[in-house]
Amino acid sequence: MPWWTLAPLPPDAAAGEAATARWNSLTKPPGSLGRLERADAASIAAHYGSVSVGTY
Repeated sequence: MPWWTLAPLPPDAAAGEAATARWNSLTKPPGSLGRLERADAASIAAHYGSVSVGTY
């Protein structure tokens, strides 16, 4: 069965929480990145199931 016909996996809550913790540990003023800081980084990590997505 082709992969695109399969149901998507649910977001990984633990990865989302870990991404939020990592994001908050970075050197920057807390809350300075607005919506990106609040939702997008944690959401992407939860969907990928890993905090290290996009880390080079």
